[in-house]
Amino acid sequence: MLASLGLPWQRGGIKPGFDWAWNPGYCTVTWDGYSRCTTWDLVPDVAYKAVGPIPGTQLPVRVLVVATVVLLWAGWRRAARAAAGAGLALGVGAVLIGGASVTSGRLLFVVALALLATTLHAGGLVGRRRSPGPTAGVRSGMPAGMHGASRP
Repeated sequence: MLASLGLPWQRGGIKPGFDWAWNPGYCTVTWDGYSRCTTWDLVPDVAYKAVGPIPGTQLPVRVLVVATVVLLWAGWRRAARAAAGAGLALGVGAVLIGGASVTSGRLLFVVALALLATTLHAGGLVGRRRSPGPTAGVRSGMPAGMHGASRP
């Protein structure tokens, strides 16, 4: 799961932003050969920047990924159902928080989370607990309540 942070979690593209631009003044040549220029201005501008794929280490999702790993490890190590369930819920939130794009980092994280969820489910740490059923407490093949009764 931690290896997924080194892979892209967001696609590249063109991002608009705020910037400042110099607005040049106007220059004219006077009748005697001198140039006369007005002042330049600093004006607000919308700038578009091309950005490449962004790895998970540069996004806020890195906190959720590390917290997910810590909770799942603690839940598995201590056999704590609450920590394991919270870790899985936090992992699903980490996948959904960054948007719906499919990138290699997000895909690796989802695969690792699914494998850990399957392992924790097989170990009984997540999922529904099995009910004891109607034969709970029966020690032999006799129906419940017939223990100790004499046979004819």
